[in-house]
Amino acid sequence: MSQVANSITPGICHAGAVTRSLFRRWSDALMLTLAVAAGMAPQPSAGAYAVQEVAEIRRAVGEFLRAANGMLSSPDHVEVGVIDPRLRLARCGEPLKMFYSPGGARSGNTTVGVRCLGPSPWLIYVPARVKLYRDVVVTTRAVPRNVLLGNQHIRLEQRDVSGLTAGYLESPSKALGRVARRPLAIGMIIDPSALENRRLVRRGERVTILANAGRLAVQMKGKALMDGASGDRVRVKNLSSGRIVEGTVSAAGVIYVNH
Repeated sequence: MSQVANSITPGICHAGAVTRSLFRRWSDALMLTLAVAAGMAPQPSAGAYAVQEVAEIRRAVGEFLRAANGMLSSPDHVEVGVIDPRLRLARCGEPLKMFYSPGGARSGNTTVGVRCLGPSPWLIYVPARVKLYRDVVVTTRAVPRNVLLGNQHIRLEQRDVSGLTAGYLESPSKALGRVARRPLAIGMIIDPSALENRRLVRRGERVTILANAGRLAVQMKGKALMDGASGDRVRVKNLSSGRIVEGTVSAAGVIYVNH
């Protein structure tokens, strides 16, 4: 029995060695086949992995905003918000399309949509701020309510007007001789609603009524029933007849009635 075992054992060991040798050869051949196949297979082009540079997107947004606002003046400038540098967008094969987001303002704080219509389309929104500098009328001192503005109260100064929803005055002539409707702080930009024409007639005051009766000019005493600035239509009571008529304020304390 031991002889049989001894005669079989060497055969078994030899067969295992052969099996291991064949397996190594098969494995090596498989690896070689895969390597050859990989070399022969079409490789993805470098463009498939190209990424749209964040700097290019920001530059395109800046150019879009400058063109949209006609920014030819050197003080005007655009601040494009930060785009996450980790963003991996496929490089667009076509020019980027830009547009204002719904409700976005042309100037001031705004948001611009950037769209790629290439083979791998994408869309992002980029925050930005557009500053527009203009010469505007500002106060040189604090101005109380009802004060008549003169040269000592105002001056022209270059300011960013992009966020001024109430507007502004570009010429001192638009402010001189007008009255502050509310207190004005020093250095503030004056908007049109902050001023009103000087009242030449006040309600309850005695006024002079001027009227034409044919070729004759008639002058009467009256009582103003309304406040009025130059050119305003106001009601006035004729103190002689008691009649109430309507006329135009033509000067301080004078109302012209055209019959």
